[in-house]
Amino acid sequence: MNKVLLILSVFLFTVILFLIDDYTIIGEVYFYILTFLCVRDFIKRKTITLFNIWNGAFIFIILSEVFIPTYEKGDSNTITALIFIITANNIVNLGYFLTKIVYVKQRVNKLELLKNIKTGNILIYGLILIYVFYSGEVAINRFLLGRSNINTNDNVIYLSFISSLGLLLPSIIAFYFTVKRKKSVMSSVFLSLPIFILLFFGGSRFPLLFSFFSFLLVILGKEFYKLEYKTLLKLSFAVLLLLFSSSIMKNFRTFGFNNQYDFSTNTDVVAKPSLAFIASSYMSPEGVIDMTSLMFKYFSVNDHMYGKSSSFLLYFWIPRSLWKEKPTMLGHWFIRKHRSGFSDGHSTSFGFVGDLYADFGLFSLFFVYFIGRLLRWAEVKKDNLLKGDSSLRIIGAMIFPYCFFFVRSPITSTMNFLGILLMYFIIKRFLFKTYING
Repeated sequence: MNKVLLILSVFLFTVILFLIDDYTIIGEVYFYILTFLCVRDFIKRKTITLFNIWNGAFIFIILSEVFIPTYEKGDSNTITALIFIITANNIVNLGYFLTKIVYVKQRVNKLELLKNIKTGNILIYGLILIYVFYSGEVAINRFLLGRSNINTNDNVIYLSFISSLGLLLPSIIAFYFTVKRKKSVMSSVFLSLPIFILLFFGGSRFPLLFSFFSFLLVILGKEFYKLEYKTLLKLSFAVLLLLFSSSIMKNFRTFGFNNQYDFSTNTDVVAKPSLAFIASSYMSPEGVIDMTSLMFKYFSVNDHMYGKSSSFLLYFWIPRSLWKEKPTMLGHWFIRKHRSGFSDGHSTSFGFVGDLYADFGLFSLFFVYFIGRLLRWAEVKKDNLLKGDSSLRIIGAMIFPYCFFFVRSPITSTMNFLGILLMYFIIKRFLFKTYING
């Protein structure tokens, strides 16, 4: 009965949206609905779930665009785009709640021990130096001159290695030193600080979120599921720190610290006494609604891509030097087809349903249901890994920012996550050894 009621509620809400002809009202209503659902879920489960992360990311990255004056709004295409994205998100949530997964604990008892500590220290210190050496100059130049004025290496394998190292290494440091060797948290913070600083200088907020939040979750481990006063205080401090860093990044990431740095972080505040407008001024809209509206216009007179856009994930790892005609991602070619003034490395975000819509049009709403089912599966898997004592806790922690970033760009976030998995299993072989008891 609950499932039937849930389906009918989502259907009825979607119908009501089509009857509202006001872009801002639709956005505000959905903002309060998602906020209520996230708070309710948090109180009920007494922990932060992937449901909270997904819908929090939806508000932070997509819905906040409604309340920011930077983007044009109000025409029929924009309203339709907003309703389409909200409907897609409702279907994701439907898939999440209609999926029941019971995790069966493995009977094999595995014990993970440290290998040679001296070798482990050398490996970790060496990886920190490699990351600083290969990303330091670019990050500092981006900070001083802005991302639009800096050209980066376009070798996919090289970029994937350095990027994965920056995302993964702080979590490995936290697990190796603080969890396994019982060193202080500050020792792990100190070793990870050069990586966090360079990620901040790089001007991209999501890698910093990916790296820092995973680092924190690895340290918390099982404590994350108790969420007592001290734990909530730690998480609140981390969130505020990330929001503050994100706001500062807005001022220098395009043109650099030397050209336009301003400590006034809330440049987009709208003078309206509404929680949605005030909260959104601290968020990070990526223009997903704007791009979806543009896609509606484009694909109304052009054929859909029938899998060509989403399939980039199958061959992204092939260097362009070996494949000159290798297609570019939707976020790269589409924006250049319709607008101008972008640097070579710039791409825009189309959200979790963008590539699917480019491929299959409205049939993409069928596929997003399975994203919800995968989200539920990831929830169960993440819980098992984070509560465990093995280094797989690192991967469990990585699922949180992966989910958050997925809302913005599924293909890019999956590319990063695959790189992280590969890097993790390589490094693990040098740091840990596993025994089977019994």
